[in-house]
Parts: sequence; C-alpha cells; structure tokens
Amino acid sequence: MRAPTPRPVWRRLAAFDALIAGAALALMLLIPLLEIGLRPLFGKGIENAPVLVQHLGLVLAMFGALVAERGQHLSSLGAGLAAASNPLLRAGAQVFAQASAAVLCGMLTETSWTFVASEMEAPHAIAYGIAGWMVELAMPVGFALLGCKLAGRITGQGAGRIVLGLLLPVAGFLFASHFDGATLPFWPFALWLAFVLFCGAPIFAVLGGLALALFWSEGQPLASVPLSHYQITVNPSLPALPLFTLAGLLFARTGAAARLGALFTALFGNGVGGTAIAAAVLCSFFTAFTGGSGVTILALGGLLLPLLRDAGVPERRGISLVTSASALGVLLAPSVPLIMYAIIARVPINTMFLAGLLPALVMVACLLVFGGYLRRGGIAPATPRPKADPRRALAAAWAARWEILAPVVAIGSLASGIATPTES
Repeated sequence: MRAPTPRPVWRRLAAFDALIAGAALALMLLIPLLEIGLRPLFGKGIENAPVLVQHLGLVLAMFGALVAERGQHLSSLGAGLAAASNPLLRAGAQVFAQASAAVLCGMLTETSWTFVASEMEAPHAIAYGIAGWMVELAMPVGFALLGCKLAGRITGQGAGRIVLGLLLPVAGFLFASHFDGATLPFWPFALWLAFVLFCGAPIFAVLGGLALALFWSEGQPLASVPLSHYQITVNPSLPALPLFTLAGLLFARTGAAARLGALFTALFGNGVGGTAIAAAVLCSFFTAFTGGSGVTILALGGLLLPLLRDAGVPERRGISLVTSASALGVLLAPSVPLIMYAIIARVPINTMFLAGLLPALVMVACLLVFGGYLRRGGIAPATPRPKADPRRALAAAWAARWEILAPVVAIGSLASGIATPTES
C-alpha cells in the first residue's frame, strides 16, 4: 500500500486557522447562553463573562481574517489594475499589491508585538487567571500569518512561497522596528498606499499603513495603532456582530426563507398586489437577520422571483422590488448597521432598535406605492392566483413559528432585562 501523501504546510496552517476561529465563535456563543441560565439559578454566572466574550471577539477577528484570506474574501475596493486587459500589467499589479500588503502586515506585526510586550510588563487578568496579553498575542500572530499567506500567493512554487512568505513580512517588521518613533514624510507613504489600493490590495492593510504613516509623520510611537485596534475590537457591543452573523447564516441555510415566504403570501394573497407586499415585507424582515441585502437577495431571489412572475409582475420589475426592499431591512432590529451605528455614536442599542422601526415601515410603504408595484394596469397573472386565506396563514405561521419568535426573543429578552445586548 502507498503511504498517504502528507498535507502541505499551507493547508495545515489553513486548517489550524479555521479551528481557532471556530473555537472562538463557539465559546462566544456558549458563554452568553450559560450566563442567561446561571444568573437566575445561582445569582451569578461566569467570572467576567462579558470581557471574556469581548476578547474572544479579538481572536475571532484575527483568525477569521486568515480564513477569509484562504478563500480570497478579504475586502478590497475592486481589482483595479489587477483586472487590466494587458496580461503583463495585470500580473504586475497583482504581485505589487500582494507584496505591498505582506510588507504592511510585517509592519503591523512589529507594532502589535511592541504593544503586547508592554502589556507583559504589567499584566492584567481577564478571568480565571488568564492574562490579557495571552489573548492580545493573537494580533501579532495573526498579522504575521496574514503577511506570510499574502506573500506566498505571489508564486505557486513551494520553495518560492516559503522564501517570499518569510522575506517580505520580515522586511516590513525590520523597517517598522528601525523607524519606530522617528519622523518620516507622509506624502510618499500616502501615494504608495493609494497605488497599492488601486492595484487591489486588501483594505485592512492600506488602512493600517495609513495609520502608521500618520503616526510617523508626527514622530509618535507606533504602538498606539495596535492599542486603538485592541480597544475597538473589545468594545462591549461588538461581539454581537459575529453572533448576529451566525444567526443570519442559520436563517439563510435552514429553509427559513421558504417558510416565511409561504406565511406572507398567505397573509397578503398571491395576486399582484399581495405578492408585491409579501415580497417587500419578507425581504425587509429577512435582511434584519441576515445582516446585509446581498445575503437576502441570494437567499430569497430564487424563491420570490418565480412567485412575482407567476403573479404577472415583469421579471425586471420583480428584480428591482427584491433588491430595493432588501436594502430597507437594515433599519429593522436587530440589524448589523443599527448595532454598528449605536457603537460608534454611543447610543443605547435598544433605543436604536425602536428608532428604526417606524422609518423602515414608512420606506417599505413608499417603495410599494411610489414605485408602482401595486398597480395592476396592464399586468395579467399567468394563472389565477388565490387570495389571502386565514386558514392557510395559520398553518404557515405554525410552520414558521421559530422564525416568528426570533425577533420576539431577541428584543423581548433585551427590553425585559433578562439578557444584555450581546446575549440577546
């Protein structure tokens, strides 16, 4: 028998990244649930649970970025020159963007390590004797691995990937270490970063480099950059975002869209007006839980477009209704933009949830009325469509009972004081 081929180092690192990110997300989910159950029973829960969850969010952010890089899902402003028709220009832009991003990751690794080293000198415990620097170590480790992986994409050869994966991040590390605290001109960095961004480099690397350039221009210590990164990431409300994204993924993958679609069409009827209202309300409601209109369009487009077409709505108008209504759900609780705005503006999250309800309903109504989606003139259904049916609506509501209860549980637990925003 042939011996099994050993997995490449890069793939084993990728599996390790996914394992760490998955474990952090699982603990972020488990700890709040235990808190909700333990507080009423014993009067107290897990020691310093909110701070633990916040620091797990830091681990998830860093190692989740590594998982995103493996699938080439790191956010950028577009391919830019990397999508040029000239093959040489396209290849050169890709190499320049990836090499520059790897060097910038090396710089961020050095600044993060300086910050963690200063934390080691005066350690503070998070909970159960876990020192803060043990979790903060995820920042330099994450940036270093990101730099290695970005540099390794420049060439497909094994030896070349290893050499570039070490050389470019180390070059950035040594540069930042040598000039830490020095005063350097800002505009050369700004022009370089603008060109790197235009070549398709990840946004996080360009923003990190811009922060370093601004501190260099003032001659300030670079450790302030990872300090700000750490303070933003461990914000008390920020862990709600990955948990909320997980909830949206469950909604999108478990058939919730079909069950909610059957409910709303039973409530409003399958005619032209009823189907349009059902589609608009469903898209808005679903976006509040998936966190973005793109996810809603992917999850509901294949379900709603045939219904709208059978009701007599032209395909282009049906597409415009689904895409427009999906963008309005960000005003409904508990959507990601509302949570982010509450964090940045330092407004209570429950206040934001209530403030977005009426504007969302008004905008959905205006979309239907002024968009002309309720007009029946010149529209003939392909087949006779049933009207609203209370009995069918009750059966559909029972089938979608868990989806209907989701906002009740989330908002009710928050308003009643049973759970914190993260827990709800």
